[in-house]
Amino acid sequence: MTRNYIAYASGHYEDELPLSNSFVLHLPRLIRVLKRLFTMIPADIPGDSPIEEMIGYGFAGLFRRILVDNPYMWYPLTVPKVSFYRALHEKEPRARGRLSGLQIIVICAVSVFTYTIVPTYFMQTILVVSVLCWIWKDSVTAHQLGAGYNGLGLGSLAIEWDSAAAWVGNPLILPRFTIVNTLVGFVGITYVCIPVAYWMNLFDAKRFPIFAQESYDYSGNKYNVERVFGKDLEFNEQAYSEYSQLYMSIAYVFKLGFTFAALTGTLTYFLLFHGRESWQQLNQSIKSESKSSDIHNELMKKYEPIPWWWFYAIIVSMVGIGIVNCQFFGKEFQLPTWAFLLSLAIPFILILPLGIIEATTGTYLGLSVLADLIIGYLYPGRPITSDTFPSYVQSTKIHAITFLAEFKLGHYMKIPPRSMFLVQIFGSLLSSSVKLGTAWWALTTVENICDRDKLPKGSMWTCPGLQQSLTHTMIWGRVGPARMFRPGAYEGLYYFFLAGVAGPLAVWLAARAFPGKEWIRLINFPVIFTSASFLMPARPVHYWTFFAAAAAYHLVARRAARGWWARHVYDVSNGLDLGSAFFGVLLALSFGVSQIEGPKWWGRDFDEFCPLSLCPTAPGVVHKKCPVF
Repeated sequence: MTRNYIAYASGHYEDELPLSNSFVLHLPRLIRVLKRLFTMIPADIPGDSPIEEMIGYGFAGLFRRILVDNPYMWYPLTVPKVSFYRALHEKEPRARGRLSGLQIIVICAVSVFTYTIVPTYFMQTILVVSVLCWIWKDSVTAHQLGAGYNGLGLGSLAIEWDSAAAWVGNPLILPRFTIVNTLVGFVGITYVCIPVAYWMNLFDAKRFPIFAQESYDYSGNKYNVERVFGKDLEFNEQAYSEYSQLYMSIAYVFKLGFTFAALTGTLTYFLLFHGRESWQQLNQSIKSESKSSDIHNELMKKYEPIPWWWFYAIIVSMVGIGIVNCQFFGKEFQLPTWAFLLSLAIPFILILPLGIIEATTGTYLGLSVLADLIIGYLYPGRPITSDTFPSYVQSTKIHAITFLAEFKLGHYMKIPPRSMFLVQIFGSLLSSSVKLGTAWWALTTVENICDRDKLPKGSMWTCPGLQQSLTHTMIWGRVGPARMFRPGAYEGLYYFFLAGVAGPLAVWLAARAFPGKEWIRLINFPVIFTSASFLMPARPVHYWTFFAAAAAYHLVARRAARGWWARHVYDVSNGLDLGSAFFGVLLALSFGVSQIEGPKWWGRDFDEFCPLSLCPTAPGVVHKKCPVF
């Protein structure tokens, strides 16, 4: 988020930064922008900055009696953390010849740490093995079907733990019905919706790559936003009409549609399947908030509670700082005071219902799409606003509910509330400072950072999330939803909102009609829609690696030693994650900082060997290194 914002902000200066999808960061200009941004008093670049973090913490404090002290709010995703910390700190008795939980964590961490150097340093090509491209080297269709990163990923696989767990979910932790619903969503979007729409040429899909994050003009070239935006980044309606409508790849179109469906689908599912139950729990929470009907509440009574004024002070002071930022640095942020206050009101209103959802079911619902739609209609044509406003909304909500979940963890582990509060505040301030410092260092020391054309193959500084963020910002902030989804463009995507309502409603009606069929309730459309919307940044190769690891665990390992896995599955998962995380830190601090590359050979470069997967197939469309149909 920081890099994207810096890139857009640099457009205010005397040299105009090309903001097309062939995105190049010019280092001298970025240094000037960074110096201006980082010397703001107070500096606040939306994303994970102190303002939204602290406001989120303040909001969390106002709901802690309902969402923390209440025993019905148990946070299922926090329970594995309890298991992990106990394995680290408690002395576990073990039978002779058996391993303790801590020993299993260490063995798994060391093993994955040792292995990860192979795919990340010596042989990056095994991060995406695309078999079809190897067999049919000159076929555009085969490359489109088989490319694991820029295609539909048939027959693709990655031989690395991060590819299995970091993008879609942890295959060892998620229950089987969730994995099956994820499979349905992935197959539905990747092997039904995308290929059918592409070969029917819906939305002129054949003029563009089948699977890409960039935005395009009608001729199939990368969209040149300099033709429709001036140096002030204001939208030029006449230039837009004379140039071209903004187009997306068909994969990105359906990714956006399933994101719409996931939003309404999650809300509908919650209201139908958990609405009454959650309302009862809310009433019980309010009635028993001063009672200690829970053993954890009884044990936590010996600690001094957090004074209410601590939270009020955080909210008032941070809101004041945010208003000062909007008043004095409004040109940089393109965020007026009313929009800033609205970005705080949205999560404040929704923290309680969303907190109940996450605390009782573990279901996560983001607010980015809602925020994008609201600001896109209320304040269109301003690209930086499309980053700052959703960032405030989403980040405030995330930090509020994360803070509540951490308080629940402290509740389970019997940590004094005041200590938890102070540590969280200090950690957040430290984290924000480190992030901004790291961004400053990287942008001022890494040559050609984010410029994939100039960086060597396999470089860790290619900024893989940049293109999606740029396309997203162009859609919502520059062109605006009113133009993107007008009749004759992508107005059909709004029907996905209705599909999000229809899916859970059909399951609810079927479950009521056939109460004896328990499997009907396992059909979870929010999971189906959400898993489909994970596409970009997740790629098909990540999905297939996730499913392969899940099948190996649920169908083979768990059946072979059910008792052992029931006791130690969290330990194995935590160990694998730890080893991968430690290696990532080592890679960044050693090889990445020193720009040390691995041995020079064909397997070292990150390449799926599917160059034709990005080729358009519409007649007459010319693309470099592609056949003309």
